Amino acid sequence: MSVQAKAIPMKGIPMIRAFIVASALVLAALAAMPAGATVKVEEVKSKSGLTAWLVRDRLNPIISMRVLVRNGGAVLDPNGKEGLARFTAGLLDEGAGELDSQAFQRRLEDLSISLEFSAGADHLSISLRTLRRNRAEAFRLLKLALTKPRFDAEPVERVRAQMLTSLARRSVRPGYIAGRTFWRTAFPKHPYGRPTRGTPRGRRCARACGRRRPRRGRLRTPCAAPRGLRARCGTRCR
Repeated sequence: MSVQAKAIPMKGIPMIRAFIVASALVLAALAAMPAGATVKVEEVKSKSGLTAWLVRDRLNPIISMRVLVRNGGAVLDPNGKEGLARFTAGLLDEGAGELDSQAFQRRLEDLSISLEFSAGADHLSISLRTLRRNRAEAFRLLKLALTKPRFDAEPVERVRAQMLTSLARRSVRPGYIAGRTFWRTAFPKHPYGRPTRGTPRGRRCARACGRRRPRRGRLRTPCAAPRGLRARCGTRCR
């Protein structure tokens, strides 16, 4: 097993969270090693300057990778579209490039590739696990998901419905209500005080806008621009 974790440094509270996550990844890698094995953690850098921690284990022909992307979290959701980051993360594996949702998922399943996206408060999390012999296709699919997501109408509405149902269930749970009350009280008028999972109104406002070309270095979202694309995206709630 080979475990690789990438993280982009952040400041203040986000940096502390990034450190905790990175530490947890290394500890998980250590726990997976046989008793008495010597573990070497390597720091490697890409040509673009990204830093990764790499643990090599050739007992199993598996590549496991986790990436944390700064500026992909819920704190950057536009006002009135809370939950957009999580919504986008939930759609990234629902078709990309020439592959629609079913074809993309079928390709992952046929090659036993695990590809998951999730959005926290401060970052977008990407998890990839694949057999070594399938690594070329696994990373091709990852690249497609990040650079050419389709956001087709059917998966957009399906994922939206799933998230609205989940949100409705959580909204009556005491633990969720207590958590939301704490964050709203501890961080008034701050992005940390907003619901990262969104609100029913925000979910319905984040309508699909699938053909917008993203800025360089930014992920595309179903409809991240609240102004110039309102007419095309239909983001006004009625």
